[in-house]
Amino acid sequence: ASKVRAAALVLRYGHSDELADLEKALPLLEQSVAHYRELAGLAEKTYREACCLHTPSRRIPFVWSKAKPYKHFRDTLPEYEKELANFKRRLARLQARATKAAVAEAKKLQPAAPLPVVAPKVLTEGAEVYDVAPGAKVFTDRSYAIRQIAPELKGMKGIRFSHTKAKGEGVAIEFEVPEDAQILVGFLPDGPAHAKPPKWEWEPVLLRAAIIDQFPSATVRAHLFPAGKGSIDFGRGSYFVLGFTKGLEKLEPREVFAADGPAKGGGVDWLFE
Repeated sequence: ASKVRAAALVLRYGHSDELADLEKALPLLEQSVAHYRELAGLAEKTYREACCLHTPSRRIPFVWSKAKPYKHFRDTLPEYEKELANFKRRLARLQARATKAAVAEAKKLQPAAPLPVVAPKVLTEGAEVYDVAPGAKVFTDRSYAIRQIAPELKGMKGIRFSHTKAKGEGVAIEFEVPEDAQILVGFLPDGPAHAKPPKWEWEPVLLRAAIIDQFPSATVRAHLFPAGKGSIDFGRGSYFVLGFTKGLEKLEPREVFAADGPAKGGGVDWLFE
């Protein structure tokens, strides 16, 4: 029962982002591991095999292999203990970050202000302009939405396009801007399905600046385009056009969301890894 209640609290945190949910879950998780430790002790001499399917194709509760044959409760106990230790470490870091944020609030530090917006005109068929904000969809053919976004980018005019086409053959985006403007593009960590940023003249300005459903956090890079028509083409792979700001705007590089955070929007597995 304690494990079920703990799981419910951890899953709720995935939607609430309230540390109180994780703090309430911790003693329940500790209790659950303690009960499992007791079970492993009781079953030490009375069970020959238990607790895992002997197949590498299913993860119940861990992936079985000849190198790691989870045949008995005692074999899986170290894994649960490791997950609990990782959870405690993650929670401690989240609490430390929350404390720093509270201190900053007490000092009345002003959050980063939104950047000046330059509104583009999209010239590529099938692409469209959208308002960058939490809840906004970043592709025309997927429901993936922004969960968290850097304050500097809120209110920007981004460009969304087909995710299927971007992954399959690549999407070249043509646009027109009324003045010199810096385009702000979110790139994902290296991966076969992720577009790679150009090596030159694309400066990283906002590290881990956007958390979007089903993706790792994206880092925003900027590139200057003169007034008039322009285009970008990064080949095959996922990326996000998160807006345009004035050409002369000074962009101060900074880390927005800490590295010790969700690897994918909506997931909570990172708390135990």
